[in-house]
Amino acid sequence: MKYECGNGFVSTKWAKVDAGLDFYLVCPGPSLSEVDFDLRGRGRKIVGVNTSYPKVIPDIWVGMDKINCYDRNLLWEPFPKVWRGNYWNLDFHGKLLKDFPETYFASVSKLGEGETMFNRRAHEVNFAWYKHTLGVALHLMVWMGAKTIHFVGNDLGGDKDYFDDRKLTDYQRSYNRRLYGQQIKFLKEFMELGVKNNIRCVSCTPHSPINAFMQFIPIKDAIESTERRHSYSGDTQVKHALDAE
Repeated sequence: MKYECGNGFVSTKWAKVDAGLDFYLVCPGPSLSEVDFDLRGRGRKIVGVNTSYPKVIPDIWVGMDKINCYDRNLLWEPFPKVWRGNYWNLDFHGKLLKDFPETYFASVSKLGEGETMFNRRAHEVNFAWYKHTLGVALHLMVWMGAKTIHFVGNDLGGDKDYFDDRKLTDYQRSYNRRLYGQQIKFLKEFMELGVKNNIRCVSCTPHSPINAFMQFIPIKDAIESTERRHSYSGDTQVKHALDAE
């Protein structure tokens, strides 16, 4: 897989067998409104998708839709932003999308017969296209070496569509509901394949239908566990450079 940025095509260093961090996938579901603290911190990588920004500031953002579907301030944020591969030359007020800071582009393609995203682990690979950003973000995390993935704001239903009370047309709401049904099935299959590939899935979304097949842990408890497992327990005294061995 290659990413295209303002400096040309570069083989990314993101591909790993084991990232050594917990991953938190943040979606813009209604429950995201209850997250009132910065999710970033030790031992974890926060991957935000779509309109979860600017509610949540991620370590990496992924979006497969056009610029006008998102908050425009996203373009100038210092964290890496992954767009769909063929968007590199899109124009935003006289400036190409590829020329904004920390902007990357992921090529996507459909899976072949009997193929899964777990078969696409080479350093240069097209990400699996399931017709939604969720699938691309998950493949990206698997490719980056994620061994534990937490799902935040992944409501996939309920009385509301998003955390920010935006108004949808009847057609938009009907489309969303069909997509949610597809994604529930997709996530169940992803979790089952993840077990076979030594990847653990954890729901941090209360009342989500994924909790029927995925372990649920409240977000603050999950982060506390992440930080505890990624902490140095030895001598923590900070020495002067002249005293250090």
